[in-house]
Amino acid sequence: MASIFISTTLFALFASMLIGLGMVWKSISNNPDN
Repeated sequence: MASIFISTTLFALFASMLIGLGMVWKSISNNPDN
């Protein structure tokens, strides 16, 4: 039961990190000055 909770938490953290990196990458790539 604990392993399921830990794996779910790690997956949520990984997903949020990917979403954050994607948003940052889009903001940088869409910036005409850079």
